[in-house]
Amino acid sequence: MEAPTIHPWLESLFNFAEAWIFMFLPLLLVDPRGGELPKILIWSMAMFLTNTFLLPYMAWRSSATELSTEEQMSKGLLAKIFGIVGLIIGTIAIAWGIFARPEFGDIATRAEFFVQNFQSDRLTIAFCVDVILFAIFQAVLIGDIEPPESGKRWLRFVPFWGLAVWLVL
Repeated sequence: MEAPTIHPWLESLFNFAEAWIFMFLPLLLVDPRGGELPKILIWSMAMFLTNTFLLPYMAWRSSATELSTEEQMSKGLLAKIFGIVGLIIGTIAIAWGIFARPEFGDIATRAEFFVQNFQSDRLTIAFCVDVILFAIFQAVLIGDIEPPESGKRWLRFVPFWGLAVWLVL
């Protein structure tokens, strides 16, 4: 039995979204507004159903107790590892969507496929919505973690790569 051939854009979108949600664990762990929420459980489930679990987390954290300054955790080695791994996988995923399997055509042909697929495939739309929500969540979470005078606070506005760099620094 042969495995079905899937367009590199679709593989790329899935792997990019997974790399991004992967990097959210250290971000959730240091979120001061997450209080006593089961962050590891929420992240574990979000790895498979993305925003089905992150959307409620973002709502719950608005009413959860904020950790005091003494109790807040630092990012540490876990964040660096997750940032590097996520950065590598996400960047490879983008390159895969653009260059892998030349039989799928050049960049213009691939972009045309993606646009057509975006207009008709619910799964593609869902992953695109995930990516947009990840960018919003990243901006909110890093904004709550980094103090206003921090030189790294601007990274929250650079989707995906800003989170990766923030985790590594």
